[in-house]
Amino acid sequence: MTDHYGFDVGKVVHNNRPEQTGVLCDAKHRSLILDSGSLVVKIYRREIIFGTDIRFPEDIFYEDNALAAVWMARAGNFAYLPYEGAAGSVPGEGDAPLYYYYQHGGSTVHTITKRRLEDRCTAGRAMLAGMKKEGFYERYLPEIEGSFTILFYVNTMLSAMQAMKERGRYAFVTAIAREMKETFPDFQENLYYRERVNEENRKFIALQMKSPRLFYVYYLAKAAYRRLRK
Repeated sequence: MTDHYGFDVGKVVHNNRPEQTGVLCDAKHRSLILDSGSLVVKIYRREIIFGTDIRFPEDIFYEDNALAAVWMARAGNFAYLPYEGAAGSVPGEGDAPLYYYYQHGGSTVHTITKRRLEDRCTAGRAMLAGMKKEGFYERYLPEIEGSFTILFYVNTMLSAMQAMKERGRYAFVTAIAREMKETFPDFQENLYYRERVNEENRKFIALQMKSPRLFYVYYLAKAAYRRLRK
């Protein structure tokens, strides 16, 4: 990706939804575990953060993924402040964005390395450990399983297959697939996994669960075929 300087309106990212707000019942907590939104655009009560000894993992990328869902599960109320621009407007529809991201090719978002992919796995493990430590694991198991599956495994594996250039990719994607299966043996039956992962990727994943080597060869062959057709 090349650097671009300007104030063009790009993709408008919305954090959370009004229906997730108010006094947090089980249904709202489940929704917020799945879609906790960006951690850095929220203000938290002190006791949510310091009422537990769970802290940010140090020296990793994606550290917000380790805590966002756990902190939302600890909350009792959640308020959402809607955008108030020109009459009847919402961000991205004829009005100025609330803030701009500077996009550059070396950012976490745009650079895929083994170290950063491992960090995402670390964040997933930390989220899971935090949910267990805070006593939420059994209560919200389907949502925790779905969130962990996509963070730790699906997004990480697909990122590695699409953009990781370092040696050891096969060993890496095979190892996280094995850990995924050991952590949640029946993850492919999870409702949220089936809803949020498209059919083609579910087929790739099913193949990897049966034969890591066959999956690896087939995925690369299909990717090469698509590049040739462009």
